[in-house]
Amino acid sequence: MKKIRSLSLRLSLNILLFVSVLFIGALAVMAWANYKQIATEAENATKSRLHAMVKEIELPLVEVESAASSAGKFAATLKKNDEMLYRITQQMVAQQPSICGSAIAFARGRHGSDHWFAPYSYEDADGNIKSIQLGNEEYDYYDMEWFRVPFETGKPHWSNPYYDEGGGNRQMTTYSYPLKDNDGQVFAVVTADVPVQWLYDISMKMKPYEQSFITILCPDGSTLAATDSLVALDVQERMKTDTASRNWLNRVLRSNDSMERIGKGSNAMYMTYEPMRTGWAAVIVCRYSDVLKDTNRVLNLLFFIGLAGLLILFVLCYLIVRRVMRPITDLTVAARSMSGGNLNVPLPEVKSHDEVLELRDSFAYMQQSLTEYIQELKTTTAANNRMEGELSVASDIQMGMLSTDFPPMLHAKLVPAKEVGGDLYDFVVVNNDMIYFAIGDVSGKGAPAALMMSITRASLHFVAGMNLTMEQVMSLVNNSVADANSGDMFVTLFIGCLNTKTGMLEYCNGGHNPIIVVHPDGRVHYLNAKSNLALGVIADYPYVGESMQLERGTRLLLYTDGVTEAERADKEQYGEERLLVWAENRGTTGTEQEVVEALYKSVKEYTDGNPQNDDITIMSLKY
Repeated sequence: MKKIRSLSLRLSLNILLFVSVLFIGALAVMAWANYKQIATEAENATKSRLHAMVKEIELPLVEVESAASSAGKFAATLKKNDEMLYRITQQMVAQQPSICGSAIAFARGRHGSDHWFAPYSYEDADGNIKSIQLGNEEYDYYDMEWFRVPFETGKPHWSNPYYDEGGGNRQMTTYSYPLKDNDGQVFAVVTADVPVQWLYDISMKMKPYEQSFITILCPDGSTLAATDSLVALDVQERMKTDTASRNWLNRVLRSNDSMERIGKGSNAMYMTYEPMRTGWAAVIVCRYSDVLKDTNRVLNLLFFIGLAGLLILFVLCYLIVRRVMRPITDLTVAARSMSGGNLNVPLPEVKSHDEVLELRDSFAYMQQSLTEYIQELKTTTAANNRMEGELSVASDIQMGMLSTDFPPMLHAKLVPAKEVGGDLYDFVVVNNDMIYFAIGDVSGKGAPAALMMSITRASLHFVAGMNLTMEQVMSLVNNSVADANSGDMFVTLFIGCLNTKTGMLEYCNGGHNPIIVVHPDGRVHYLNAKSNLALGVIADYPYVGESMQLERGTRLLLYTDGVTEAERADKEQYGEERLLVWAENRGTTGTEQEVVEALYKSVKEYTDGNPQNDDITIMSLKY
């Protein structure tokens, strides 16, 4: 994916991101606060609605209880007067719209008979009030809940709901009021039958939300006035089979009004319930999703309005930032043109007095500085090119001064650290039986060292054929170097003369590194020569020469300190001991050229690419 390179676009997106985070955070906090407040208010409102529903239901029920109580007190004063008892039940049905049937039942042995006697009045389908007498020896009405419970408890009782098969299959409940004698014994019960369809109408009217569920729970687990029959059936089944549900029902029927939260997430609900004077409990269950539906709609609207606002904000920010960043864009184009070599490209005008103006002034200063620098660089490059050319010529001249027509018994190699160096080697063959050789190292590097090396080599060539001793040769060369030395330079030099017929070696060491002697039998050691003073320090210095007899096959290995002081990256040097070990392993075999090249290769492999810090010169001579 290609990266967004436009600074204007990136700034606009960053601003949009920051504002979006603030907006979403504020919206989330507002939603959480509103959800909490609205949920609490909805819970309280539902609780109030449930309380009002209970009061609305209990009001006609209280009238039923009052009518039954008044009828019972009047019936208790009557003796066996069937006509008056019928009138009492007829009056209850006629005067109370909530009552559709009434009976007065006397216990056995009371009211002059050994069986139940119950005058019963009811309202038929046409609205007519009819009366019959319930009770005979074959049917025991004591099995009916509304008769049995008051006789057993001595307290008024509202029955569980039931269906009246003889009265249009209506769901009904019966209120029973007990009559007691002077001994506190119940001798009769006044009943009032009440249809419960009007409870369903109240439940539907009291629904807080479309998906809310309202019902009235009875002690036997049955439901009244349920707004959803399927849910009601499920509740009734749970009450019959689930012990936890049954325990919960008992707690609800005994407790004061209360509220519980159930479920999580999208299924979260709250339930409020309140016990009734009938021994039932009214329950309302609401989903929080219904409660927050309107709030969610408003929040969604705010969210989309916010998105539109963020889009407009992004467009405005992009246009404003792009306008502010236009000088920077123009400066970018100018910088790209300058990088291509056009240093005279015009810079854009900046009217604002801010950081952009400072940036433009910095570009102008850089443009001027680059122009001056390039001009100086051209001048310096031209001078360097001339110098490199001159050094190249000097290097060619210097290398050309070195003898390369090696005899079979001698070979040498010089590798300067710079274009020109201060190391030297030389040899002269006289009369085919005498070979003069020398190796030296001028202090310092570069052109001055190369000049001193040329003077030293010229002096050596001048005196080589004069049949002088090594002390005389070294003294004459020392005086020549001392006369030409004006910069406190010096030359370490080892010179020797080998008689190729007799093997006699004469030599003199002027402060140079000790050479290595490789004997035919493989013994290797450094030559213990007297260390005289380096050349060019003091004129007329008394040098002392030495001599030794060589066996046929003896090899002399000469070198400069560029070999032993060669360094690796960790600054550890090649060293004299490593050189001696190499000579023991490799210095006894091969031609002189192979020996020289092998030693140079060993030094380069040791330094492993580390830059050469001094001139390297190697010479091998075999008798």
